[in-house]
Amino acid sequence: MTIRMTARLALALTRSSLWHRRRILLLVTLTLTLSVCLLLGIQYLRSEIRQSFTNTISNTDLIIGARSGQLNLLLYSVFHMGDATNNLS
Repeated sequence: MTIRMTARLALALTRSSLWHRRRILLLVTLTLTLSVCLLLGIQYLRSEIRQSFTNTISNTDLIIGARSGQLNLLLYSVFHMGDATNNLS
């Protein structure tokens, strides 16, 4: 046998094996495609959220408010979300 015939035989066997396992091959391909798309989508969403937060907070120099949770004060004064904390006296 020559190298060319051996390569053709190997390709024929590979093609036959894939044809007989076409359902599993389709399932594996779909699963890998879905997982890669999900991973890339989450990474894109994460970077967009980080960029949006950075752009929003970059215009804020100083936040002054009553003594309470820092997160509540930040959310209310910058993003206008949540409830106002106690007033300063």
